[in-house]
Amino acid sequence: KCRDANFSGNGFAARDGEVIGLALGAGMSESLSTTLEKTPVPTMKRVKSAASLSREKSLSKPGTTPQKSGSAKTAVCRVRFLNLANNGFADAGCFFLVASLAKNQSLETLNLANTRFGSASAAALQKSLTNNSTLRSITLDGNQLGADSQSVLLAALDRSRAAKKNLTEVSLTNTRT
Repeated sequence: KCRDANFSGNGFAARDGEVIGLALGAGMSESLSTTLEKTPVPTMKRVKSAASLSREKSLSKPGTTPQKSGSAKTAVCRVRFLNLANNGFADAGCFFLVASLAKNQSLETLNLANTRFGSASAAALQKSLTNNSTLRSITLDGNQLGADSQSVLLAALDRSRAAKKNLTEVSLTNTRT
């Protein structure tokens, strides 16, 4: 059983954030999908990261059959500590990562420092936290958050405390406004 995962500085891009988010949340519930429809999803550029290219190369080897879209089973991730700092997810990839938190019931600590986390991700995080009772700490240091996004996140922290949920720390050090 893997409890801690450190993927800091791997050159992950927006698409990788979407894939990791699916693993964390084992897919999104219908109610979350409906809620998030009201939140504008940032444009996801189809930039291929080194990890994406590596996966494509492994699938193109002779004797390897790529899976058809929708045929892969989604596994529930039981990681408690996840460090994804210093990756290029951008707002689009971070959006999917934090949206998955609504369904994830194992993650306690998430580090998204220096990942280009933005306003759409902040709004998705706020909505996801209403359904998450395990997340204790999230680090968003070094991201380009404006005053509005910082206020949204601090209000989410206050609501989490009032609802007696576990979130007790949101780190916003060196967030550029």
